[in-house]
Amino acid sequence: MKPILAIVTEAIRRDIHYPLKYFTHFRVVHFYNRIPYGDMTPDDFKSSVQAVQFDTPAKLNDLLKKLMPNIIQGAEPYASRKALRYSLAAQKAARRVGAKFVFPMLENRPPQERFGRPVAYIMKKILRRYATKSDLIFTLNDGARKNLLDIGVTDEKIMPFFWGLWGVDAELFTPEENGKEPDWQLPTALFIGRLVPEKGIRDILQAFAILTNVTPAQLVFVGCGPMQNEIDGYTNSGDERSQITRYDVMAQDKLPPLMRASALVIYPSVTTPKWEEQVGTVNLQAMSCGVPVVSTLSGAIPEYVPEGKAGLLVPENNPQELARAMLTIIQDKELRRRMGEYGRRYILENFDIKDNIAKGEEMLLELLQ
Repeated sequence: MKPILAIVTEAIRRDIHYPLKYFTHFRVVHFYNRIPYGDMTPDDFKSSVQAVQFDTPAKLNDLLKKLMPNIIQGAEPYASRKALRYSLAAQKAARRVGAKFVFPMLENRPPQERFGRPVAYIMKKILRRYATKSDLIFTLNDGARKNLLDIGVTDEKIMPFFWGLWGVDAELFTPEENGKEPDWQLPTALFIGRLVPEKGIRDILQAFAILTNVTPAQLVFVGCGPMQNEIDGYTNSGDERSQITRYDVMAQDKLPPLMRASALVIYPSVTTPKWEEQVGTVNLQAMSCGVPVVSTLSGAIPEYVPEGKAGLLVPENNPQELARAMLTIIQDKELRRRMGEYGRRYILENFDIKDNIAKGEEMLLELLQ
């Protein structure tokens, strides 16, 4: 019989749950508390991967003890208060059933800046205890690793590896067209994500105004958030040289055609005292589609985007440099081709979801041995 891996998350969403079908060496059971994103269909819940909802930490503890898994994967305690409570309950269950305990760590802001010094002192103590009682910790960026080392976690327990987000579905996010690509008449810069200030939305709008003083172009936003009304105010200007369009959040399978129809994907995240980009998954998906990215030297983005090879990275809060990078890619078709081909190879070699999960499973099997 296959060993059992129980994965505990506060919320369930399709891009986290659906890839679990690629596990081959473990029977996976996904425990979750909330369904906040609206992207899970009844068919998703009928997949081969069991999804079990719980309402309280005590109920989660009971469910895990009944399942008797071999490995329990919790969330990182810095994610939210609820995630902390559920993760502590999961770790308690692991001790009771004799299971190994692992978790992924993404938080790369220093705790004293994320939480403030008094709260950071408490959170660091909690993380130290939580990490000490864990068997393996996957870190998805260098800042997360530094946060663990800062509280005394040993290097032997830390594994830098893209885990918990699983990777990029290179069969979905592919350069191969499927006939659903929009026929945009202007070179297009595409943004996909939350419409919030820390995603650099105002920098995009200012850079686009600079860009279209030089060349006609289109800007497309896909997403929702508090800044959507501000964006919508730009969408009906009537300027044939400068078109701005916004779509609401789309299912993942609708995104690759939009990417393939674009000259570039733009993702200029901005660091704030409480947040910095932990991965930038949209950049990886764009590269997998063979599309260059224009992003910023923000958070972990430089760890994931090969600058100058698969895209261009510019300083944060710099619309002028952002516009210059966009113009460079739009005006150079050969550069777009080279960056697109390099980005696709880079994803296949480093972040293909099936290969990534297979490597992670080997690590977990080794942990059991």
